[in-house]
Amino acid sequence: MVMEMRFEEDQAVETRQDMMLLVTVKIKSIRISHLLSCFYFIGKYLAISIYTVALAAVLGFPALGVTSNNISLYFLVLSLSIVIPNTLVLCMIFVPKVSQ
Repeated sequence: MVMEMRFEEDQAVETRQDMMLLVTVKIKSIRISHLLSCFYFIGKYLAISIYTVALAAVLGFPALGVTSNNISLYFLVLSLSIVIPNTLVLCMIFVPKVSQ
């Protein structure tokens, strides 16, 4: 009986904490909603960044499988499939901010 009451009290506390968290997040989202229009143009660069990483993965993993016999070529493909997308993502995120 006592264990059930403690469990119910713990659930009530967790529910109150969840509700407080939801209210806090909603207040913060209302406060920053006017800023979203300022950052709308970044969305297309983020989409291109995600596409670049996905394309590198789709092309890189099969190439790694094909080049597994030649270690030098394997590490070249591996390093290029990491470095090139990361460089492009960083450029797409930060260059528009610098150019403004």
